Amino acid sequence: MISGCSSRLAVLLATTALGLGLGGGVSRPAWSQAVAEARHEFNISGRSVRQALNEIGRVSGITILFGETTGAGGGAAPVRGAMTVSQAVSAALTGSGLSWHFTNANTVTIFSPSAASPVDDGAIMLEPIVLAGGREAISGAGFQGTPDWVYRTPAAVSVVTQGAIKARPPRNTADVIRDTSGVWVENDRRNAGTTVNIRGLASNGRVVMTLDDARQNFRTIAGAQGLTDTAFIDPAFLRGVEIEKTRATGVGGAGALSGVANFRTLNPDDLLASGKPVGFMLDTTTGSNAYTHSVNGAVAWRVSPDLSVMLGFGDKKVGNYTPGQSGLADLTALAGAAHIGFNANYDISKMTAQDQSTALFKAVWRPNAASELKFSVNGYRSAFEWSTAAEADGFHSEKSIDSRTYALDYAYKPGNPLIDLSAKLYLSRTDSDSYYPYRPATNYCPCTSATELATLGGFVRNTSEFSLGATEITAHYGFEFLRDSTSGQSHESTGRDNDQRWFNQESPDADRLLASAFVDLSIRPNAWLDIRPGLRYDHFSLKGTGQRLYFPDGPMGLYMPSWGDFSVDRSEGKLSPSLTLAVTPREGLQFYGKYVEGFRPPQIQEAMFSGLHIGATSSLIGVWRFFPNTTLRPETSRTYDLGANASFDNLLRDGDSLRLKASVFHSRVENYTTIAYVALPNHIGSFNSIGGAFVNTLDPATFKGTELEVAYDAGRYFGGLSYTYLDSNLNTANFDPYIYGGAVAGGANAFTDEVFSIAVPPRHKASLDLGGRFFDDRLTLGTRIHYASASKHRGSASQSAMTLVPAHTTVDLYGAWKITDLATASFSITNVSDKAHGDPLATGLVLAPGRTATVSLNMRF
Repeated sequence: MISGCSSRLAVLLATTALGLGLGGGVSRPAWSQAVAEARHEFNISGRSVRQALNEIGRVSGITILFGETTGAGGGAAPVRGAMTVSQAVSAALTGSGLSWHFTNANTVTIFSPSAASPVDDGAIMLEPIVLAGGREAISGAGFQGTPDWVYRTPAAVSVVTQGAIKARPPRNTADVIRDTSGVWVENDRRNAGTTVNIRGLASNGRVVMTLDDARQNFRTIAGAQGLTDTAFIDPAFLRGVEIEKTRATGVGGAGALSGVANFRTLNPDDLLASGKPVGFMLDTTTGSNAYTHSVNGAVAWRVSPDLSVMLGFGDKKVGNYTPGQSGLADLTALAGAAHIGFNANYDISKMTAQDQSTALFKAVWRPNAASELKFSVNGYRSAFEWSTAAEADGFHSEKSIDSRTYALDYAYKPGNPLIDLSAKLYLSRTDSDSYYPYRPATNYCPCTSATELATLGGFVRNTSEFSLGATEITAHYGFEFLRDSTSGQSHESTGRDNDQRWFNQESPDADRLLASAFVDLSIRPNAWLDIRPGLRYDHFSLKGTGQRLYFPDGPMGLYMPSWGDFSVDRSEGKLSPSLTLAVTPREGLQFYGKYVEGFRPPQIQEAMFSGLHIGATSSLIGVWRFFPNTTLRPETSRTYDLGANASFDNLLRDGDSLRLKASVFHSRVENYTTIAYVALPNHIGSFNSIGGAFVNTLDPATFKGTELEVAYDAGRYFGGLSYTYLDSNLNTANFDPYIYGGAVAGGANAFTDEVFSIAVPPRHKASLDLGGRFFDDRLTLGTRIHYASASKHRGSASQSAMTLVPAHTTVDLYGAWKITDLATASFSITNVSDKAHGDPLATGLVLAPGRTATVSLNMRF
């Protein structure tokens, strides 16, 4: 697979031109000695040069760069025993005529002097480069192409790489991570955005979603649907998705309870890996079941040895699809039961069409061998229809999304073990515009609403390596900040009342600032023990003004509401520790235990959300109202994680590989926040006598479970498995509905279990992937079986629209033919049996797509 190298190519090639000899290591700076001299156990025989280099990279974790034709038709010499990387590479290349050298502490480059050709600046241009091993690897031997660094990391981490994404072209971003253990997506297929759920936690900032480390914090409130975080990301230019499932101890952990889902995009070097001055990418997909087209193209230029740029555009259009028809009668029978609901039209799933476009620009400048400066712009636009009531035409809206992320990255690696510095400054802005047509049943609208959220953020982090006697220490420390600013408005164009204060969820004067400092140590007194203590301090402030309804005292107060001002000005901080102990009894096997605390302060919308349900008339009596809760308490969490990593090669036969990652976890969340019915002071009345607001539950929410991802690859055939068991207990029955005080004895009992917008993932989820390679690995054929047990969205016993999604099993087929080294044709058939089913955690009642076939052509030139 062609991929980019993270080191500066011009320096790499110029160094090569200095006349390095065969098998010749070169003198290395002192900072690379520890890595170069580390010994690993190898057992490689009967392999091609390419396979042997891949094995060395996987075992050692060193990045190895080599050409597309390196070792073609040639076998590698045996590599057996405890060796350094230098010794292993030299042994493998014996008699091959190839040379190698260290580019930096973690990168080895293989080259053929006879194949290299000089260029104008005296450097040497290499043939297309392939990457093996290393943190920036774009593929690996693990499940869904997971690279090997994941199986050396003592934490619950999953990675989906580019190859896995392209093998089964996703209809939306949710499809990219569907098979990842411990991970779900809460949006249904009418929504163009993505809301990642990790181990039962999602939205409200509990899970951090980032695009190249830049936070995507856009969130909206849709009445009883509650507060939803939504990232608008097209898979077109993804090089991979990294998901950390516990609160990050470094960047990405500020103000969060759970983990980080980081969507990484392509870099110029991914297209310029051939060393040519220009590189192109073109991916096209079309298919059945209203999969109209997806066309993504990008071009990269090497303007100079120090400057490269990339520009990409994507266009995707999918229509209203046909849901699965097999077993549909069973679902329609269930639809009449309590708490079961799906759309009324089973022929076409309305409002599932999406028309979206993507743009990506990146410029990378390397002023010297130690520094890199990167500027990027990520743009996304989408138009779609959505409704809070399944496919009911009378409740739908027409939405348009414009999301942009601007970022400036800086990296400084001077070769000093105390300095591995990176910094980022970014601005993420999302604008959402909605149009609500006239609703004859209720005689209101047409209406418009607009919501905007801008996040200005950044971080500085550094890694230092040093020794105290025989103890090796790595310190990772830094600082991150972000500032959310919001605005919004609603308007009815009929002229009846242009000041409805509908869904005033975005106060024009509201700002939320979050700052966090962190330090995480790795203390290694010997080769088998790693002790990782960490500490993080979070500080937040929230300021803003708005308007809410006020009610006079007395029994008639409920019928005499009026608008009045309110304000919030609060701040708070918390120190959160973490600790990881990792034991490596032998090469390739690791056990770890981790404890981490989380802290999530209230969002702007949680504390300040107010107004009337959209479409309400000027009357303030008997309407659905929303109220701010400016005293909402922060959520805190404690998570325990026990896990194991395994990486074995030549296990059952020469050349095979086994990768395994497993964990058992338990999380406890105090002050869990949800939207619920609240009451007037000193008033019992009916449960909705005042309206809805965000509240803290009085009992802790708990999440416990097991995760497993395992992959076996024997070359000719391969297999992978992911499994998740999750037991979620949200404990939402007990809360205080009197957010403005004045509760009367027994009054709270009238509100028990009247919360909503609760998502409970399936208790069981599993994916099995089986396949084989044929005709010298040019043809790949595979199948994937996916199972999910029942799940539900919403959580109130009084909510008749609560959605229960029954268990289901689906089967997919996929294949790819490598036409040339630069062109691959692939096909995918999802839901082969045309199974009728719903997506777990979908916020609406829309069935998932039926049988869908796609064909793709991926080209690099």
